[in-house]
Amino acid sequence: AIQQVLEVARGIALKSPVAVQMTKKSLVYSQSRPNKDGLEHIKLINQAMLQSDDLKKAAMATATKTETEFDNL
Repeated sequence: AIQQVLEVARGIALKSPVAVQMTKKSLVYSQSRPNKDGLEHIKLINQAMLQSDDLKKAAMATATKTETEFDNL
């Protein structure tokens, strides 16, 4: 069980820190609100994420099938 947890943690650590934090904030925000409000919040965050350098880095890494390093927050 611990190995699986560590594997998930490693996978998360390879993701964009911006995306991880925004996902966390969206989940916390949406947890105590109606679905409509949560989806609106996610829509606004996604619009902001489209301007992130992390999106460009992730797209390039996917296209070239390589790993990328993201800037710290």
